[in-house]
Amino acid sequence: MWDRDAHGGSLARRSFSRVVVPAGGGFWYGGSVKGSLARAVHRGLDVRHGLLALALAASTGACGWDYTPSENALPTPAGETSMGDSEGPTLPDPTETEGLADVPATYRFDCVDIQQLGDADDTVFQVATLQDTWANDISSFNLSILIDLLEEDEAGGSATVQIRSGVGTNWGDLCGEPSTISNEAVVTFEPGVTKYEPVPDGTEDQCSQPADAGASTGTYTLAFGKEDIINIYAEAPDGTPFNCALDGAPPAIPVAGVSATITLSEDRAMLSGTLTGCMTESSAMQRCSCLGFCAGNPNDNCPGCPNGAIPLAALLGGISSTQHCTDLMGETAFDITLAFTARRLAAVPAVCG
Repeated sequence: MWDRDAHGGSLARRSFSRVVVPAGGGFWYGGSVKGSLARAVHRGLDVRHGLLALALAASTGACGWDYTPSENALPTPAGETSMGDSEGPTLPDPTETEGLADVPATYRFDCVDIQQLGDADDTVFQVATLQDTWANDISSFNLSILIDLLEEDEAGGSATVQIRSGVGTNWGDLCGEPSTISNEAVVTFEPGVTKYEPVPDGTEDQCSQPADAGASTGTYTLAFGKEDIINIYAEAPDGTPFNCALDGAPPAIPVAGVSATITLSEDRAMLSGTLTGCMTESSAMQRCSCLGFCAGNPNDNCPGCPNGAIPLAALLGGISSTQHCTDLMGETAFDITLAFTARRLAAVPAVCG
């Protein structure tokens, strides 16, 4: 898969190692992907789609989902649907941000490294596929996760933030999707304390890394409650949402109980950190998702959703819940942990409308 380098440019490839499906599902792929299979996986779409289809066929059979592969295609690591190698997409530089006031300020995620989904890490095929998809969607501005730094009280050691999703085609034309705006949260601010930084040039498979030295503006510690839902929204260039809710909720992936540790660079241009949130099994059962783009045949388990949408519960087949989020949410739930960097926009996006 692909991760942005330290300058926000090319994305670096990572291999995956296994597909997980429920016990009795009859399919387990273990060990590193090497040799001809690795080359096929990295070169083309068909092997990756076939593996996922086989994994989903096994897992959905165990879960009771009726999944039939459609024309909906997984993106290649380069964000393409054709065969062939590529150096990956290039992220454009944000609009100039020098001379702006410290707050309010908005930062857009430009690199995401999914480290855990439920009990699975990034060597598991489903997680690797999600990582691939998110990297592609971020680079093409189909997915824009925004952190708004609204207020900052250095003397009081606090700040006010909110999280939302943006809609737009580039760094300069984003607006905030109304259904995704989180509650404002007062968070801890430690001026001058550095806990995370972007990875060095040439480092693969990562976005940010722990740090205990170096100049920075400071570090923010966020802790949203289980009632605070953050809806992660993504859409195709034609405006079709990539996610569909069967229960009338916003067409997004709901994440609750978000906690994060985030360091702001000395020039206030970049955030680096780690974030953990919870997705409940009940919400996953009510969501369908397109991977890469929405196309193909309708799915009987996704009524009213775009053609090619697949039940999210099927995509999670074989991945087990985690104790931390299950305890926090009071129901079966999955941890989602990611490392990230986010770059400042030249202006705080207005609400779409």
